[in-house]
Amino acid sequence: MCLGKSSISRKSTAVNTTNLILDSGDWLKPFHRFPGMFSTEGLIEEMSEEPRGYMIIDECAQLLSSINQKKYLSDMRDVLCKLYDCVGTRRKLKTSRGKVSEFKVENPYATFLYATTHESFLRGCSDADLTSGWLIRFLYCYPQYQRDTMGVRDATGDEEIHLGDIASEFWKISNEIKAYEEIRCSLTPSGYSYFNDWMSKTEAELLQSGVHGSVFQRYAMYALKMAALYYIGEPGVCESWDKCEKKLWIHIPDSFLIESVRQINDYFLPVSRGVICDVSDAASDNIQNKIIMFLRGEPNRTAKKSKLLRYIRKPAKEVNTALETMEEAEMIVMFQGKEEGVKKQPLYIRCIMD
Repeated sequence: MCLGKSSISRKSTAVNTTNLILDSGDWLKPFHRFPGMFSTEGLIEEMSEEPRGYMIIDECAQLLSSINQKKYLSDMRDVLCKLYDCVGTRRKLKTSRGKVSEFKVENPYATFLYATTHESFLRGCSDADLTSGWLIRFLYCYPQYQRDTMGVRDATGDEEIHLGDIASEFWKISNEIKAYEEIRCSLTPSGYSYFNDWMSKTEAELLQSGVHGSVFQRYAMYALKMAALYYIGEPGVCESWDKCEKKLWIHIPDSFLIESVRQINDYFLPVSRGVICDVSDAASDNIQNKIIMFLRGEPNRTAKKSKLLRYIRKPAKEVNTALETMEEAEMIVMFQGKEEGVKKQPLYIRCIMD
């Protein structure tokens, strides 16, 4: 799930690059693409014919919102959770001719890549998306640092050449993998020891943390999958495999596992905690939570009070009381702006909480 600010975080660039790579090998027809918008019944019918594929939605806010608001999508979370976990499902549905047919989804494997702005994401989500386990199945990319502005320049073709090289390597690896009926991945003895120690230690730390503990249970498995993908994607690895064998058993070197664990620890877990807290705060009626969530999404965690009031949509008296309490608790600071040519200087609010 790619989150970020509109036109700044370059979410569309990331998604479009993925689409270009996949489309570059479209003549091979190796992967099935699921539709971006669908009903629960439509998705089950689609996957009964082709249970393995990918779904890319470069603006998923409408889908997230519809799952929470549209009655005909009320069971979509449960279906998507099953598909995410590669669990089959079946359902009796009416066809266009009024007949009832049973559709079975067997051995599904679906990959999801979604993107939207942080604000649209929060507006479209609810606590039910967390408690159902739907949102905690995603790895979140949410860059919040300031990026340098990219100026206009003549196109040199270097970007296209670089992207072409990546696409070529991707399809080469894909074709190598297709030659095998089964590829089993294992860790080394030291790798198992490293992973189990890390998992036990982190589980103990998150034992009482509710949904964050559930997130880690999934992310720990993602660390294994990431390590396998990083190793398989290493130049020359696939080419070295025995082509006479139809079933393969590979051992992942420790360095790839250590790197995937580092990424889960240092990036994906902290980002998921922030996103989950934001969803909970957005669904809450607590004004202080809404203020903190809003300020965290602003540049330098600072915004004009007038902008905050428009966002909160609560009586000014209630907001002012909350702001005074938060300032006394040293959660925020309020200060007067210094804008030239303005008689009444705006009041600014800055979040100083970690």
